[in-house]
Amino acid sequence: MSKMSKEKETLETTFDKTCELIYKLASERISQKYDEWRKGQSYGCGINGFLPRNRKVLGYVLTCKRTKDNPYLLTPSLVKEFLESHDIFNDENEIYWGNDANVYLEELFTTVLLEMQESNDYTKYWMGIPLKTEREIRDFYCEFLHDKEDVCVSLKDDFVDFTFNSYKYFELVGEVGEIKKDSIVQKDSNGALTFYDLPKKIAIYADKILLPFVSGICLSILIDTFEKASTE
Repeated sequence: MSKMSKEKETLETTFDKTCELIYKLASERISQKYDEWRKGQSYGCGINGFLPRNRKVLGYVLTCKRTKDNPYLLTPSLVKEFLESHDIFNDENEIYWGNDANVYLEELFTTVLLEMQESNDYTKYWMGIPLKTEREIRDFYCEFLHDKEDVCVSLKDDFVDFTFNSYKYFELVGEVGEIKKDSIVQKDSNGALTFYDLPKKIAIYADKILLPFVSGICLSILIDTFEKASTE
């Protein structure tokens, strides 16, 4: 293998653990709704009565089992039947991503950043801030996000935009900077971001949203450090 091939291999991050986390959260969310539904039904009423057209797929979802025919856990048919048959989810986005990202935001942030460590394309933007281990990332989150409400709200808002297939970015137009919006993928442009091709979508989240967000915080830390040193 050539040096260039090795470098290319090192730079690729598949975000498998992040995807598994998202699948697990969706499975738990749907399992909770299913269990709540069963409590109000007669004895023996199970999956067949809950989602009759997608009972087999639902069985896989409840156990968070993906198959060769269904690599992304949730199918369009399953989501459609949910919305048509039951008043338990407000909309498509809630099925895929839940109704409160705060519940899992720290875990998601930690998991994505841990997987970003596999690529030097990302870590060079941390400017020496220690973000290599889970403990370091969780400490970073606690000190610079959780304890600063406006920063944490910004992270959540950016993620919610992502789940609706949108992200903001800064662009210099002439001598004036503008905040612009774009879609993650055109295919999901009319609704919630689905799980189809989820690894690629998480890669976009990492590159277009989380990378500038975290590197901005790292830059602020670096500037604050220099300012404190200059006044001592």
